[in-house]
Parts: sequence; structure tokens; C-alpha cells
Amino acid sequence: MDAALWGFLGSAVAEALTLTALMRPAGRRRTWRWPWATKEDRPAVVFAVCLRLFAGGGLATPLGVSGQMPTEFGLFVCGAAAPFIVARLFQLIPVGEAPATPSESGQLMQVEPLKSTSPELRK
Repeated sequence: MDAALWGFLGSAVAEALTLTALMRPAGRRRTWRWPWATKEDRPAVVFAVCLRLFAGGGLATPLGVSGQMPTEFGLFVCGAAAPFIVARLFQLIPVGEAPATPSESGQLMQVEPLKSTSPELRK
């Protein structure tokens, strides 16, 4: 539980800094404004912030429980960097490759992806 809290705290600090940077006063009036343009944008921005907060706790928890991240400071940094870590992990995962299927002999064989006959999709 401590790991999740440290990750959540790190993520909250990172989000607070991001929101503060987005709320800087601009223009002649020099008033601070929320980071959404209209009231319709507010739920989407709040939802995105909540997702990033919980990503920090969710990423730090297994690392702390498994002992791979033994210090509180490491868990805090992991929570703060959670969006970058998750984005990098998804860059490393190959997308669109055909799955291997078992052949009659029990060996795995590579299946060719379907090819489109449509000229628009071939580009």
C-alpha cells in the first residue's frame, strides 16, 4: 500500500506542475485560467488527469511490492514518470504482427497477414 501512495504522490506532484504551467496568465488581462477552453472540455481534462494520477500509483505498486523499487524516492520518481514509462513500453511492443499458430506437427508457424485488394489500403 505504501508503494501505491508514493507513486500516487509522485504522479500528483507532476500533474500539479503541469497544470500550473498550463494555467499561466496570458494576454493583457494577466488572469490565471483553467487549462480547458470551454466547459465542455472540463470533464475530458479532469478524466485525463485522473488517469495519469492512477497510472503513477498503478505502476509503482507492483515495482514496490516485488522489491524491484525498494526506496520511497524511487517509487515517487516512478509515479512522476509513469506517463513516460507507459508510453515507452507501448513503443517497444510490436503492433500489427501476425500471431504464430501451431502447425500439424506441433511446431509454431508464422501466419502471413491478410493483404487488401483495395488500392486505397495498399498505400
